[in-house]
Amino acid sequence: MGTAYDRSAVHGHQVQVQVQAQAQPSLRHLRRILPDPRNAVVVVGFAAVGTRARDLVDGASVLKMFGEYVPVRATVADVPHFLVAPRAAILPAMTATSGEPTKSTVPFSRIKVRTGALAFCGDEVALIRRDRAGSVHYTPPGGNVEEGEDLRQALRRELAEELDLDIDLAEGGDLMWVVDQRVTRPGPTPPPRKLHLIYRLHITPGLRATLAERELDELPDGGHEIGTVEWVDHRKTAALPLFPPIGPAPAALDHPRAAVGDAALEAVTDENYTWV
Repeated sequence: MGTAYDRSAVHGHQVQVQVQAQAQPSLRHLRRILPDPRNAVVVVGFAAVGTRARDLVDGASVLKMFGEYVPVRATVADVPHFLVAPRAAILPAMTATSGEPTKSTVPFSRIKVRTGALAFCGDEVALIRRDRAGSVHYTPPGGNVEEGEDLRQALRRELAEELDLDIDLAEGGDLMWVVDQRVTRPGPTPPPRKLHLIYRLHITPGLRATLAERELDELPDGGHEIGTVEWVDHRKTAALPLFPPIGPAPAALDHPRAAVGDAALEAVTDENYTWV
């Protein structure tokens, strides 16, 4: 699909409607309006992974354009189910809500779902370790469910990307825990509410030997953060800086195949967690 964009004024402010906008004229206009919080960008249709549109939908605070980093302060609205959104369908809604809080500007009004897994090999479980300046962080392998995916498809894709694991070669796949995340984060974009679904898999030592040893996480500026796949005894996870903070749950298991009672873990909110 080519580029389709429209520029219109609502109460003197700029609205840009984008459908896979990649041409330079559209990108130049986007670069101009993104830093102004009075403006709005409406992303129309499916935003593919690796595109600037997806970065905007996912809440990027900066975009790299024409060799410079552009701050994202404009309101970003996602309209994933329309291939083309005519001006008549968008501007009345923008006008009606101008000056009032909209869904896209209210914290936790957007909901995302992340599928992740604890892949056990005996007593050890695979975690992604990321070393940052002055801190270390761990996460279960996984990621956000994409447009059109069911949960199983998302889990399959994420574990293939991060661990090089074919889940058909693993045992299990039962849903263990659900974590409701409502945490404020730095930046001008209101944070989404995120539901973390944690599944359990079991693999053999032979399969483990074929898996990836590191993972590359794409950054908003186009670079990558390198993560290390670290195998940790599940009984020691409570002491790790793990997010979502599920560490005490696997640590409390009598054995890796133990049954789990209540799948709903404590919600992660501003009252019990600070974004770092």
